[in-house]
Amino acid sequence: MRIEREAEMERMRAERQQEMKQEMKELENRLMREMRERMNDFMTNSSHTFEMSISHITGSSGTVESGASTEGPKCYCDLKAKSTIAFTKENFGRRFWGCVKFKDGGHCNYFAWRDPKMCSYGRRVITKLRAMHSQSRGEQCTWESIEREPRHETEVIVAMTEQHREEIVNMSKQHCIEIEKLKVQNRANIDAMIVQHRLEIDVERRVSDVKISGYRAALGVCLFLIFGIFAAHIFSTGLCTPLKLMLAA
Repeated sequence: MRIEREAEMERMRAERQQEMKQEMKELENRLMREMRERMNDFMTNSSHTFEMSISHITGSSGTVESGASTEGPKCYCDLKAKSTIAFTKENFGRRFWGCVKFKDGGHCNYFAWRDPKMCSYGRRVITKLRAMHSQSRGEQCTWESIEREPRHETEVIVAMTEQHREEIVNMSKQHCIEIEKLKVQNRANIDAMIVQHRLEIDVERRVSDVKISGYRAALGVCLFLIFGIFAAHIFSTGLCTPLKLMLAA
């Protein structure tokens, strides 16, 4: 009964695991489909907005830089200035000229904007794009986290199933060992009972033989007494004498 109950539990665990795998697969497919739809909508809107902003920014900066030198100015150290990109909130992505010794120390504090001042519309577009990009990254991280959770649960379930399977196998082996021990013990008990029964039978047989021998001896004595009494009676009545017996012989 115990083995059958464990087999039934194992079968139920396998069926539950299969159902959970199927549900997780359907959930993963649905989430991936929704994520692809959102990403397609986002990429379509972002591409359209980015093209408008780039066309506006390119048209604004092309006029200013058309007459500027591509080599760049020299800083106060009489060295060629280095073009760097600013990442501040008001001038995100705007290039400027700076001293080449800025990171090494001893720079001359030279600073000049390379790109013209960005219009308010361009700043709004870039801010919107950054917000949309951050939102997309957040949603992507959220979906990845959601995808990892079912996988983690599946791994936990598989590990628990393997652990239960090992426990069941160990219990089955232990049960078989106990059954073998019981068989050996029962066989020894049966053999001991058989030997004890045979000894009791031998003792009873010996007692019975002794009683039969006593009965036979007592019967012989009784017959001998009866025959003596009968012979004495005959001799005493004169029906038979020793002389008559000799003559008869």
